[in-house]
Amino acid sequence: MVPPGASCDTDRHRGAAYMVVSPDLLTLLAGTGVGAFMLGYAMHLLVRPAAVAAPPTEQLEGPRAARQNGPDFDAWKGRKLVHELQETNTELTNLLTLLPGLTRRITETMSRREIAPLLADMTIRLCIPPPERVLVFYMARNGEELVLSGQQGYAEETLPLGLRVPVHVGRLGFCLRRGLPMDERDFRRESHVRGYEDTPLPFGIDVAAPIVHNREPLGIIVAEGLPSESRIYKRMLAVSANLGAIAIANADFVSQIRRLADTDPLTGLYNKRYLFQELEAQVARAEQSGRPLSVFMFDIDHFKHFNDRNGHQAGDQALRITAEIVLQRIRDGDTAARYGGEEFVVILPDTPKEGAYAFAEAVREAIEACSYPHGENQPLGRVTISGGVATWGEDGRTGAELIEAADARLYRGKKAGRNRVSH
Repeated sequence: MVPPGASCDTDRHRGAAYMVVSPDLLTLLAGTGVGAFMLGYAMHLLVRPAAVAAPPTEQLEGPRAARQNGPDFDAWKGRKLVHELQETNTELTNLLTLLPGLTRRITETMSRREIAPLLADMTIRLCIPPPERVLVFYMARNGEELVLSGQQGYAEETLPLGLRVPVHVGRLGFCLRRGLPMDERDFRRESHVRGYEDTPLPFGIDVAAPIVHNREPLGIIVAEGLPSESRIYKRMLAVSANLGAIAIANADFVSQIRRLADTDPLTGLYNKRYLFQELEAQVARAEQSGRPLSVFMFDIDHFKHFNDRNGHQAGDQALRITAEIVLQRIRDGDTAARYGGEEFVVILPDTPKEGAYAFAEAVREAIEACSYPHGENQPLGRVTISGGVATWGEDGRTGAELIEAADARLYRGKKAGRNRVSH
């Protein structure tokens, strides 16, 4: 029941239980390589006193002084102390056994999408006995909803990922506002003291722990179907939530770095390096699935004339306006990139040539209709583009071949008078 290198002791005068930790165990913990968080939290649990609750009134008879000083009370207090000490030792043994591996797994995961199911699995494994169901919600970008991002215990059709719940609703909202883990006893007490009204949800909440980083709520972990009312569930959800907060913050930081590395700083579109990575991935997908894939490439007509006449700052502004027009028209899953200079490329998955041409024409018409600053000074009296469309299978079978085919059609359009799309 006690972790190797640790022993138990009790202080009868204070009614507290402690874990005595040997230097060997401390060395083992410090050498696991999972960081100060694990060691600090484990030590917090190892040295915390095991609280002894007062016995239920209905179990004792007679005057209060007799109840609390008689042999029956001492025997009850001893049994209670032993039970809580055994429960704590079981909790710590499981925690110290699993935490290094779980911490390593979750801190090495650099995707929010992958972190959520890991948190659900971690929570199940840390709790003894485990809860029947665990749900992991992330805060939506609008800050007004929670999105179900990982779960264990529910059938997918019963509680599908992506389910959205208003952030202020019921126990979820109350726990997030408090910023602290809460179990059934906490919810009942708060309901009585604060007039808190529980709101029905499509799932139960026996215990919940908010995922918070730098005081910013990132989400919440929920468990239901608890085999007992042990406080272990509240503590273990707090462990999962704290580790989840660290992992999500790391993933967001890495994502931000990658985004900076993959993004053109002037237009906010993807850069050429990312374009080719994504294009090769989409080509592989098209080869495997047989679904259509098209590419639209275009550049701004007479852009050198625009820069020479109006200055490079005006040219940069024209590039940003053009990028915004493209971003407003692409779908989720499309990729818009600045290829270089005044050239742009849009990858259009699941799009045959006719659909790609229709998209390209919509972009060309929107740019032609836009009132660019200094656009009236262009040779055609406004800013225009010329472009070309290429489709996988018809015009090439690699990303490079598709770009080459679209580029050839772009220049065909320029030779035919500009302000047109060739396909």
